[in-house]
Order: sequence, then C-alpha cells, then structure tokens
Amino acid sequence: MIVAGIFSAPGLAGAETILYGRVNNGLVYTDYDNPPPDSEEARVDGQWDVKDNSSRVGIRGSEEVGNGIRAVFQIELQIETADDGATSRPPDSFGTRLGYAGLAGDFGAVSIGRQWTPYYDSVHKTDLWQIVNMDNWYLGEYRQGNMITYASPDLGGLSGKLAAITDGESRREESGVDWYNASMDFNSGPLSIGLSYMKYRGDESYYQAGIAAKYVIDGRFGLIAQYETLDDMRIDGVDLDLSAYAVLGEYYFGNNTLRVGYGNVDDRNDIDASFDTWTLGFKHNFSKRTRIFAEYQDTDNEQGKPSEWAEWYNNGGPDRGRRKFGLGLRHDF
Repeated sequence: MIVAGIFSAPGLAGAETILYGRVNNGLVYTDYDNPPPDSEEARVDGQWDVKDNSSRVGIRGSEEVGNGIRAVFQIELQIETADDGATSRPPDSFGTRLGYAGLAGDFGAVSIGRQWTPYYDSVHKTDLWQIVNMDNWYLGEYRQGNMITYASPDLGGLSGKLAAITDGESRREESGVDWYNASMDFNSGPLSIGLSYMKYRGDESYYQAGIAAKYVIDGRFGLIAQYETLDDMRIDGVDLDLSAYAVLGEYYFGNNTLRVGYGNVDDRNDIDASFDTWTLGFKHNFSKRTRIFAEYQDTDNEQGKPSEWAEWYNNGGPDRGRRKFGLGLRHDF
C-alpha cells in the first residue's frame, strides 16, 4: 500500500519514477591484533557475525518540463538488514544516502542536495568490494549533503563536474562555500581516466587530489590504479600529509570475477607511518540482479578515515592489524 501510494501521489503522474534497492548480507569473520580493552573490536574479535553491507532502498525519476529540459530527482535510504533492522530506531535502521533534485538537458545537469562527490566518481575506481570497509586505502569523501553540482555533457568521451558544499550552520567559511570540488573524466572503449581536486576552506584549510585509471584487456582482464594526496590537514592536534595508492587486477570468466588488490597509505608528517592492505575476492553472478561472493582482507592497521588516524596516533599508535573473511549474497531490485 505504501508503494502504491508513492506512485499515485499528486505531481508524480506522467513522470518516470522507479523504485529500486539492494539487499546485501554476509557472514563475516574478523580477527584483530591487540584490540583495545572493552572496545567493540575486543567484543567481536575472533567471531563470526552476520553483517549488512550497505543495503538500501530508493526512488529516482524524471519529468519532461519542456524545451528539452528534464526535472530529475533521487532519494535513497540506507537500511539495516542484519542487526535488529526491523526494530531499531533511526539512525540505526534508516539513514539518508542520497536526496537531491535537479534539471538536465543538452547543457548538462545541475542538481542540489545530498549527492555523490565528483571526487568519488572520478577517483575511487577500486570501490568494487561487497563487504564494507574493504577499501580502507581510500582518502576521499563518498557522499555529502548541502551540495550544488554541475555535470557537463559528454563531449567525445570527455566530461567534467563542478561542486560546492555550503553549510551555513558550520560557519567554516564566511563566504558560505565550505568545500569545492572539480573533476574531469575521459571514457573511451576499454579505457577510463578520472582526475579530481577538492579544497576544504575555513580556519584550517587543506586540499586533496586524486587520479585513477581502468583498462580492460580483451574483455577478460581488468587493470585499475588510483593515487591520492591529502596535504595540510590538522585534526586533534595532529598534522597529516597523506598519500595513498591502490592497484587492482580482475579476471573475468563466464559469470565469475576473480579480484586481487593492494593498497598503501603513508603519512609524511606527525604520524610518520605507512599501512598496507591486501584483498582477495571472488563473485559469481547467477543473473544481473543476484550474486554470491567471498572476500578476504589482511591489513596491518585499521586506519579508516584520516580523522581516525589522528585518534590512533593520540592513543599511542598501537598495532591494530586486522584480518577479515566473509561470504555473502546480494540481490538488486
């Protein structure tokens, strides 16, 4: 009844509106090195657990408004399908992943709201894993709210994006623009290349930049590489100058993909440390919508986002290596 009500709501008549989603669950075993006492890591160390891997449900659509212009929108919610998902209260059970509206036409597209960052779209080409946090070498942002974005039309495989993030409540920058982001992409047959720059403005300004490329050989092998740098970031009294790179190879055979990746993150400033991650994965597609997968990760530090590096450093920099193995099933609808 709820879905029927959505599609019959006033204003949506005649619009192209699609309900979609994903259920992605796995059985995951995690083994930590020296987990802090009384921490979540210590509680689950050496145990199997059913995990939700970013399941979601969403609505997206468009409407012709004349003169070759379309109104577009998308609302996407994260849902918890493993840990008491049916009874938890927000934000445990629901969280807004995306929520924007815009206009699109021959000029490109302009949109406003919570969106994927251009940086992510261009740079994070190794985001191919099913289990959450297998890509812990990535330094950039995924999705951001308060964002205004312009995406150019495709010009012979070349395209670009511009974005600005404005949050009046944050008071990070008197001009109102807290972050800005510019990206450029080139896609031609088996080759895709992305380049992006993001500037954070405010009392402690810093920037990050990244480049990535993917090349598919004879439809059977895929090679991916990405590099990032983040400079002049200061969090909790720690100065971070990070560089990160990842390389990944894929082999496609039948309905199967075998994948192996390596990532490294290095700090050149206060922390003066380097962390490595190895990943191995396999998936089998029963159809375009349903797949099973198995993935393994071995990392010598569970560093997470740059802000967690500062926490790690301030707590004495303990050895917090991690090994993780999981089996799972994903269905898209």
